[in-house]
Order: sequence, then C-alpha cells, then structure tokens
Amino acid sequence: MSEIVTSVSFQDCLHELIEAGGAAAQQEYRSWRARPLNRPEYGKVIAFVESFTHRFLFEITEEMLEETKRRSVHALGQLKKEEAEDRRIEDFDTPFAIHHLFHMYLEQERRVPTWQDWWSWLTVGAGKPFYIAEVQRQFRWTTINDAERAHLKDAAQWRLGKFYYSAFRELELFTKLRLRYQLPVKYHLLADVLLRANLWMEKTVISLYFGNAQYRQGAQGRKRQPQYFLENGFRFLEVTLPRQGFGKFWRVDDESIAEVAGRLQTVEIHES
Repeated sequence: MSEIVTSVSFQDCLHELIEAGGAAAQQEYRSWRARPLNRPEYGKVIAFVESFTHRFLFEITEEMLEETKRRSVHALGQLKKEEAEDRRIEDFDTPFAIHHLFHMYLEQERRVPTWQDWWSWLTVGAGKPFYIAEVQRQFRWTTINDAERAHLKDAAQWRLGKFYYSAFRELELFTKLRLRYQLPVKYHLLADVLLRANLWMEKTVISLYFGNAQYRQGAQGRKRQPQYFLENGFRFLEVTLPRQGFGKFWRVDDESIAEVAGRLQTVEIHES
C-alpha cells in the first residue's frame, strides 16, 4: 500500500532527486547555489527555496479547484496575442521564478487563487516586490509615457495569465492523481524550476508539456529535459496535453489522467 504523502520539504527534494540523481543534478544544484556570487539578490531566493515545505498543496481537493474555476474571471481578458505579447516581458528574468511565487501564494494564503486573487497579490499585494516591482524598475516606470505603461501592463498580464492556466493544469493533475488514484506523487518547486521535474513518484519523473518547439517538443526546444539531469535508474514519463482554446483552464481530461495513473501504478507495483 502506498505511503500517504502529506508534505514535501526541500530536504526531501535534495535527497530523493539531487543526491540520488547523480553528477549532473548535483552540479546544477551547486551552480544554482553559486548564483549570489554574481547576483547577490539570489541569496534571498536560495534562502526561500531551501526552507520551503509544501503542505497546503497536499490539502487541496477537487472541490476547491472546481470552486476556483467557477469564481475566476478570464485571465487574459480581452487581450490579443499580437497586441499584448512582448518579447521583453516574455524573456524578463527576476530572481524569484513565477513558480516560486505561485507556491509562495498557496502556502501563505492557504487557498487556490482565482485569476483575480493572483493578479491582485502580484500587483498590489505581498507578491508585488518579487515581480511587478522588478518590471517597473527595469522599464523605468515613472519616466515612460502612459501608452508604454499600459502596453507593459498588458504584456505582464499576458505572460502571467498564461502561467496561471499552466500552473492550474499541473495542480489539477497532481490533485487527481493523489486523490482519485491514491498515488504518492510529489512536487517541490526546486525540482520544477531547477530540474524541469514537474512531478515525481519514487524514481519516476513526470513531465507535462504542450507541443511547442520554442520550449520543448520531444527532444527539441531550448529547455533541457529532466533526463539531462537525472540518472541512476530514474524513469521518465511524458504527458502531452492538448490545447483547449484561448483563455480556458488547461485541463487534463479524465482519460489521460487514467492513462498516466495506470502507468504509474505499474511502476509502483514493480518498485514495491
């Protein structure tokens, strides 16, 4: 019988993935920890991640997710890609990754955010210093004209709205695998951001993606896959998700969840 998982700490991630993963994972971790040598502001990120434990994540239910969907407004509003998308914002780099901030919100607020909750937290709430304030500083917010400020706001909403739907998709798959199929899947933001390991269970790593050659299309794309970092007997399960239309919650359909669960249950039997 699977052990019930109720939390995942940094130490869990360090032991189960980085230390067990071999030389490449350990080197990636050492390089990450060395970032403050060139960018001192990364010291706060490292302190945050290395003290971070996911607890509320394991309390989320399907009912919570459905209630959030009912209350959430459209994350992309009336924005159009050709007008809102701006490569300067798409490539904008802050010390705290957006994944860090999403899970910071979950654990601090202890609720699944609607889009309006998430946007408010990032723009006027506790999350503002980590992203929006950085955008405003980088683009000299007080010196640019109103039209440019409006455009940058739209571009930030476009990027953050896309991320919101993507993060919700991962949250839904994680919750359903855990509750419907009683699978001891795990998540930690270090594994996701550093190793591209969206979820893991024992020595099986689950990667979620849409076909997009800009980021990852099978072996193609600019982002390294977890296979690059993890060796020593790790297995890799890729879940390809279909696009479901503009501004919709990117759901994993029940058939796909059942397929993923079946493959993971097979792995679990062999490992037990």
